[in-house]
Amino acid sequence: MELQSLEEPGGSGGAPAGLREAPGARWCPEEEAGPLSRRTFSYVGPLMRQGFRRPLEPDDLWDTAERDNADRVARDFYATYGRTRPGGSGKTLSSKLFRALVVQHRRRFLTAGGLKLLHDLLMLAGPFLLQRLLQHEQAGGGKLRGAGLALAMFACAMAQTLCINSYFHILFRIGMHVKSGVIGLVYRKALRVSSSALADMGTGKVQNLQSNDASKIWGLPTYLHVIWSAPLQIVIIMIMLTRLLHVVPALAGLGVTIVMVPMGAVLGKKLARLRKELVKRTDERIKCVSEVLSGIKAIKLYAWEGPFKEKLLGLREEELVWVRQTLMFSLLNSVIYFSGPILVSLASFSAYSLMGYSLTADIAFPALALFNLLRFPILILPMQVQNIINGKVSLKRLQDYLDAEDKEAPPAAEMAPGEAVRVEKADFKWGAGAVGGGARARPRSRHYETCRSRSRRVSSWWSWAR
Repeated sequence: MELQSLEEPGGSGGAPAGLREAPGARWCPEEEAGPLSRRTFSYVGPLMRQGFRRPLEPDDLWDTAERDNADRVARDFYATYGRTRPGGSGKTLSSKLFRALVVQHRRRFLTAGGLKLLHDLLMLAGPFLLQRLLQHEQAGGGKLRGAGLALAMFACAMAQTLCINSYFHILFRIGMHVKSGVIGLVYRKALRVSSSALADMGTGKVQNLQSNDASKIWGLPTYLHVIWSAPLQIVIIMIMLTRLLHVVPALAGLGVTIVMVPMGAVLGKKLARLRKELVKRTDERIKCVSEVLSGIKAIKLYAWEGPFKEKLLGLREEELVWVRQTLMFSLLNSVIYFSGPILVSLASFSAYSLMGYSLTADIAFPALALFNLLRFPILILPMQVQNIINGKVSLKRLQDYLDAEDKEAPPAAEMAPGEAVRVEKADFKWGAGAVGGGARARPRSRHYETCRSRSRRVSSWWSWAR
């Protein structure tokens, strides 16, 4: 199919009918895209042009790729989980669920790791090429060499962009597949778990497992490579800074960066608590407004406008108190975040100048670039460690749930055609006066003879109601 236009000639817009073989036919350009189109994401171009011309509608979006189909992904992961055997150590990382996730996604995850390593090397090559270019210009070098260095910086930036976008595309797809597989596994278990096990954990825990705990699992792969990438970046950047600024100025900048990280973490926790309280106050105010609107007729009839107005204004004032506090801490957090590079540069360059070195452009600008690169791994590494801890706890909770007792399968019985119940080699007993003689005895039916012929050990009369 030619990806020329998203509308048929003379069409009135709407779904991209010109790209489908027939109305309602399946259409996914990613599946037909070539290797270059996949790496550059050029197959998204027609959709972007359509969105530029008019607002997109649900019918404009293409269908889910076959490999992303939720049912197929869930079935594949269920089969992988069934084939996987847990490790013998009993630790979380040797659990059956973790091993199944590794088996299912390790190949793509390792591919993303290779792209991440290439991206980091290209990213660190940028300040090095910048220093070479500035030294070349200060020395009055030739234009051809300067143009070559500038072109190399451009090529590094382009390759870095392609690598990081492909990296995140792979990892977000892995996260989506983990989500489909884990949730499917939880719901399959919910259909098989025994009543006693379900009574012990409750239905609320099952819902919490498929929402909160599972979300911590499928959100983990996106930044999991930071565990090795961030230390690698910190080591290489510090080596490059030491080469540029010598040891003491580099350590001064690193010290300011490390000091600012816990400050940001403390402010982040404080903001999380403030926003939690703010949401509670907002919910109370909205609930009161809804009650007033639903009962406005009674409020008008009994002239209760004044008391309810005072109540609403009081709730709004309480909400505004938390809004002001949240905004103040958000502002402080933004000040610390955006002033970080300035403070780091001030500390490093002050130490560099006090030691008697001459601060030139070929030293200052590469150092600034390196300090900007240093901030991300220092900030993200503690967050990812915390996410791994949370994911490990959720993984254990999910594995305990999956290991819960299943319902016993009903015994299989071979029944002859037309048979509903068959009793063989059984003894039957009734209480006194239930069957047999007496005024309340019920007459025997023909079913007795059938049962008796199949079971010679029947120890009493078997009476059936007609």
